[in-house]
Amino acid sequence: MRKAILTGLALCELTSAAGAQVEIIDPAGLKYDANSALGIPAATIGSPATPGALYSLFVRIDHGKRSPTHSHPDDRIVTVLKGTLYVGSGPDRLDPTKAQAVPAGSAILIRAGTPHYSLAKDGDVLVEETGRGPTGTTLIPGAAGN
Repeated sequence: MRKAILTGLALCELTSAAGAQVEIIDPAGLKYDANSALGIPAATIGSPATPGALYSLFVRIDHGKRSPTHSHPDDRIVTVLKGTLYVGSGPDRLDPTKAQAVPAGSAILIRAGTPHYSLAKDGDVLVEETGRGPTGTTLIPGAAGN
């Protein structure tokens, strides 16, 4: 078995004699792009533009920050890795005072086309969003916080 550490990407590749690969991803070592569609730092793993391709986004939301209300064309599973994420969705949930708390270790499924937002009220938050491409982000005009 060999082990290669790719610095800068924070990925470790473990290859067995049979050729199976496992990549260990350390979110702390990823390159976060502050210019994401929502203005929130995110790092991308995989190929979100490729139809059917699996991807993950590691998203950091600093204490007191929130995403604008938006939607995506694909289903996403969002796992809270650190902190408590507050999420609002649907016509009666676009008010930040009605956002639901999602603590670390919990996951939520956000269906394609669902208007939603997230915020970090209690401290910094780190989430991993996983889906299948192609994906994108559509801001919801006139929604709370936009």
